[in-house]
Amino acid sequence: TQGLFDNETTMGLTSCIFGLSTLMSSYQIYNVSNRIQEDHLQQLALFTEYGRMAVAAQQQSSCSPAAAAAAAKNNGASAETTAARDAASSSSSSDGAKAATPEPPFQRLEFLVRDWTEFDESMSDDAMEEAMATYLDEVLASRAADDLEFTREQIRSCFRTISCRMLPHPGLAVTKLRYDGAVAAIDPLFVRCVRRFAEHVFDTASATDAPPLEAKRINREPLTAAQLANYVRAYVGMFADGARFPQATTMLEATATANNRNAKELALDAYNAVMDRACGTHRDAAFLPAGEFAEVARRADATALETFDAKATMGRRAAILDVKRDLVADVDKLKKQYALMNDARNPFKNAEFYVLPLGVATLSWFVRHVTDAVCPEDGSFLASTCNRAEHALHQFYTLIIFLMLVTFYFKFKGMFKHVNAILKAAWTASLEAASAQVAASTPPGGVKRD
Repeated sequence: TQGLFDNETTMGLTSCIFGLSTLMSSYQIYNVSNRIQEDHLQQLALFTEYGRMAVAAQQQSSCSPAAAAAAAKNNGASAETTAARDAASSSSSSDGAKAATPEPPFQRLEFLVRDWTEFDESMSDDAMEEAMATYLDEVLASRAADDLEFTREQIRSCFRTISCRMLPHPGLAVTKLRYDGAVAAIDPLFVRCVRRFAEHVFDTASATDAPPLEAKRINREPLTAAQLANYVRAYVGMFADGARFPQATTMLEATATANNRNAKELALDAYNAVMDRACGTHRDAAFLPAGEFAEVARRADATALETFDAKATMGRRAAILDVKRDLVADVDKLKKQYALMNDARNPFKNAEFYVLPLGVATLSWFVRHVTDAVCPEDGSFLASTCNRAEHALHQFYTLIIFLMLVTFYFKFKGMFKHVNAILKAAWTASLEAASAQVAASTPPGGVKRD
């Protein structure tokens, strides 16, 4: 395939190129310079995952009865026979070994390390082979860090065979603008290693460390040219549609996106902390008048934005501003929720529910005293009836007053903090005024005694 990670190819196209080349070939050569670095492994794991997802998606679609009928109609008897064989193979394998580890979807991966500096003319071919195998074992060895180990597990799970070849630098002569392609100008060690590499790839007699070059297989069955063309069309359609695959991004962009999201979450937490303590779910929260609520909301807005600006410092400015706009929208939604919570604590809201019971209690108290004044005290039936009525009215308005006091307590308890602050301020001001008055009335030098 073409060189990856150039200045023109997007990450999405790079993913498609690498994924398609892996899907269509039985022998994938990953060309790197100098040595295999961690970013090479991470990129390889990402791109092969795209290929693995394409294989899984194609297999799911091929299992559909409608898809199987369409494939039989379009591809003829040969495709129908292959589909039936694949379905039978898949069915038998799924029934017999559901719990077994799935077979890697791709056949062979080989790292080709260019410009390797640790070979010299005195080394034998066997020594070079041993050095290459040792280096690959070191690169793919298990790691203690979870992210490093996950990358290696991902690569090992995608390829049945993984190997490594190394080529020294071809010599400075071939890098000159005037180089005319003469083989004699190439470093003899490079020529020797290239010859060994070609034998390793194409000559089955000398390829002792890996299986020989083999045909592309899917579900353990070798593909014909016609079948491979059908698979290629299906895979290209999947990549072109893009609905089954996540959007490919650079590592910097992915890291910046995660950092911006974390900054947004921290900013929302900071906003909630300020608002909860003032008028939210905190035990000290109380009703705030409109002016105080607006001031607390302004302070919470400033805290949230300061927190976001301090954390969201990575990536493109446009992406940061997009996340910041989302943060502002979420803050506005939270502000409305806190406004509703604060409004529910307003002691003067729905005053009619308090005025009506108090009016009934006042009327009952007035009627009770009028009855007490006009009713006789002679022990007659009328006097007895009046006494019972007075007692009932007394109990009725006492109950109403008790219930209203309980309601007022729970409704107004949020105001106690503000009332207490006002009383403390008034008491302090009174003490200061009294002290000032005493100091003004006392002559200099204290009280004079005769």
